[in-house]
Amino acid sequence: MTAHPPSAVFRAGLHAKGMVSFMIAGRYKIILRSPLGPRIGILRIEQESQDISGVLELLNRTNIFTGGHADGDTFSCSGEMQTLMRNLAYVMEGTVIGDKLQAVVKTAYGSAPVNMPISGTRM
Repeated sequence: MTAHPPSAVFRAGLHAKGMVSFMIAGRYKIILRSPLGPRIGILRIEQESQDISGVLELLNRTNIFTGGHADGDTFSCSGEMQTLMRNLAYVMEGTVIGDKLQAVVKTAYGSAPVNMPISGTRM
């Protein structure tokens, strides 16, 4: 097995075959860059093997997601985001490297696709 720095080992789990699986799980302080300006929130991700679920907290609203997938340091999930005006279905895809999260939330406002970048730091 390859040696990893202590911080990597702390965030890693071991598969039955001895391979290291980096954990996406955590609580992240995020900034979502929406067409109406930056929105600060919290993204909580729970992980069991390659399955992820969690909560996206934005605009004083709690948006639950389930059925997501993690593969190494990448993840994807989908859900419904409550905004001040309406609910928007979304797909989020991103990566976690160390304590840094980078993602894109893909949604549609009417018929126009909207991609909103997210950056975050593990809390």
